[in-house]
Amino acid sequence: MSVETMPEPGAVQVDDPADHAERQVVGAMMLDALAVDDASRVLRAGDFAHPRAAVLFDAILGLSMAGAPHDWVAVADQLQRSGDLARIGGMAALASLTQGVVAASQAGYYARIVREAATLRAVRAAGARLQQAGESDGSAVEVVAAARAQLDAVIDRAGGDVVSNHDAVDEAMAALDAPLGLDTPWPSLQALIGGWVGTRLYVFGARPGVGKSLVGIGAAVDCARRGKTAVVFSLEMSK
Repeated sequence: MSVETMPEPGAVQVDDPADHAERQVVGAMMLDALAVDDASRVLRAGDFAHPRAAVLFDAILGLSMAGAPHDWVAVADQLQRSGDLARIGGMAALASLTQGVVAASQAGYYARIVREAATLRAVRAAGARLQQAGESDGSAVEVVAAARAQLDAVIDRAGGDVVSNHDAVDEAMAALDAPLGLDTPWPSLQALIGGWVGTRLYVFGARPGVGKSLVGIGAAVDCARRGKTAVVFSLEMSK
């Protein structure tokens, strides 16, 4: 389905799952904050086939990141300010998008459909460019280099993590040589985990009354003594 023949956002096209999925994604994002998180982890604006959906995605994501409401009324106001409201069909189109959502909790599922369709479009586009490169007057080395660049771009778009053996081994060796993290105040724990490592989550589990909170506070105090910033939140605290 071409952009020119794209139906109004509220219309459901049962013969085009990807088109339907795009409307489901942006509609769900205006209904549920979790849908914004689920969709934004999978998609970027360029993954949408239709410019109107891309405009909506950017507007909703921008409002969410600013901590502002991102329901259809707030989105309409934002698009009115940016001059894009008429471009997406007006307030009636926005309202119909939210009304047509099957389940806001399934935004991640529909986002993956949109992403897969975007990847397939990228593959087709890369294939056309590869054919053009093969028909050019460039040398074989230049054509191969161009072909590899096109394929690498598609892999990146698909979220691929293909690396060479050489790069993988270098990365693993560098990780072995790197310091593990900040030392813990307990030698036995230090020997077990190699120190506190940034971005990791550590969970202490035990029955009530044996010192879990004491361990957490002790770790925070030790980090503070080493000049690191430490903060403690406890669900057992009073107001």
